[in-house]
Amino acid sequence: MSVALLLVPSVMTLVSLDRELGPSGDPPPLAEATTRALRAALPAAVARMEFAPLVQATLDAAGGGPLFHDGLEPNARAKAVLARVAELDRHGMDRGPFRLGFPSEPLRALPRKRQPPIPMTPFTLERVANAAAAAEVEARLLYAHVRYVLAFRFSRESHPLEDVSDAKIAVAEHDAIVKVAAAALTEPESGLKRLWPATADYAAVQAELGRFRALVQQHGPKWPTVSHATWSQSLRKAAKGRKAPREDPLQALQARLILEGVLTGPASGAFDAATRAAVSAYRRDHGLSEDDTIDWSFTRELNRQPGSRITQLRLALARLRESRALRSARADYVRVNIPSYELRIVEGGTITRRHRVIVGNNKLDFDRNAWKQGYINRTPLLQSRMDTVVLNPVWIPPPRILDEEFEGEDHLIVPPGKRNPLGQVKFLLDRTNAVYLHDTNRRKRFEQAERALSHGCIRVHEAVALATYLLGKFAKLTPTDVERRLAAGSQDPVDLDRELAVYVEYVTADVGADGRVRLLPDVYGYDAAWLAGRRAFGVQRYGAGSLRPKSVPVIPEADYRRLKAAGDKAPVTWPVAATP
Repeated sequence: MSVALLLVPSVMTLVSLDRELGPSGDPPPLAEATTRALRAALPAAVARMEFAPLVQATLDAAGGGPLFHDGLEPNARAKAVLARVAELDRHGMDRGPFRLGFPSEPLRALPRKRQPPIPMTPFTLERVANAAAAAEVEARLLYAHVRYVLAFRFSRESHPLEDVSDAKIAVAEHDAIVKVAAAALTEPESGLKRLWPATADYAAVQAELGRFRALVQQHGPKWPTVSHATWSQSLRKAAKGRKAPREDPLQALQARLILEGVLTGPASGAFDAATRAAVSAYRRDHGLSEDDTIDWSFTRELNRQPGSRITQLRLALARLRESRALRSARADYVRVNIPSYELRIVEGGTITRRHRVIVGNNKLDFDRNAWKQGYINRTPLLQSRMDTVVLNPVWIPPPRILDEEFEGEDHLIVPPGKRNPLGQVKFLLDRTNAVYLHDTNRRKRFEQAERALSHGCIRVHEAVALATYLLGKFAKLTPTDVERRLAAGSQDPVDLDRELAVYVEYVTADVGADGRVRLLPDVYGYDAAWLAGRRAFGVQRYGAGSLRPKSVPVIPEADYRRLKAAGDKAPVTWPVAATP
């Protein structure tokens, strides 16, 4: 018998020899030969995979294989990996790039997301004919396993401000990925499942995605819409005792609210109490004021078709998988989600407090001192630490605020008191470029539904109550102690016993205290930018043609560099007016 035939025996030969030898304390000689042949063929098969160095390193860390076959039969580990990939649609993920024969379903055909094609044959998990075929299956299963680890623990592909490809992450995080991937291989059933975000929010968004998909299957992808203009016209005619338009907007409204799950059918045909309550519930679940007004903002959100909502939910699941808060493995932290205008205190993995917040506005603005323009007031996404709570803070306005609100005064200190914009409490964050959490002296603004209103810092509703809670837990101060120190009226910084992690994130599908998923407006346009394949840049140099407020002149690049190098503030006119 030739060497080739010895190393790659036929299926029938293997079956007959296995039956003849039967089980024993030592592996049958032919099984040893098959394993050796499979191991020898693996490197070449792995080399054809994407992220080949990462896949090969994982194979080496796991003992060199074979990992997914017992002889030529696929084992429990192979079935577990295939099962995990098969259910990726529950996570809103495209299964096609995992190269196991599933059809591709990308969020959007983005050029920067396309992966180089890899030759594929239909994948079936069954006994193969020889070691070479087994090696191909091994390589594809191992590649799918590594990619799964990459997607659930390391990838930052959908982060609105961090356009880092998986290829770059595979190099930068090589050792860490190999460690996690090798560890996940030891427990076939649960190894990959443990990488999922184990939170109620993630499960709720998954369930909402499943609900929308089921509704599309049942009712189709085109749902009724409500014209705000037609609705307003109908109300005006009804008020005057005239007939409503031929198109009945109330019928479309109730049909849509029933599909959305906030109105119990059948439709009544009247704008009754149940319909008004459903409108109010829908507004609440979509980040609008909680009333029964049929305004433009309401119809804008209501008229989004289910395919758009499915995309929003898929992207939200990706953002949750990429969440620094969820990946940190910390039990206690503070999390601010910008689109929901909410701060959460999480302790032992459980949400213990919720506070409304005001975040940075989304208006084009400029900073003459920093020579920049654009969306400079957006609250940054960040990971930081809170180590100090300042009672009765003093406010020293930054130069930009001095220019805008205090007519360019050179220096100003606002003492504690009712006129202080920081209110009674400030929460210091580490290395956030003057962005922090604080109280406010304009608390009525927390009653607004859309609260992107600040210059970038995060204003906290009931900030004194939050400070009292944190100082009681992390500084051993009683509520009476805090009240007494506030009454003293002087600035009083209090260090916490230990630092508390703080995360500011951006997810447009959030879960309220009632457990309902809220599909929120894309306040900074980060979702829209990502889906269009654009980076979500928000800042440009002063005087550039793009992201320019109307009050900023267009300044050529060369003149911008020359003027900035001179050390003065950016000019408000161009060419600079001569001094009389």
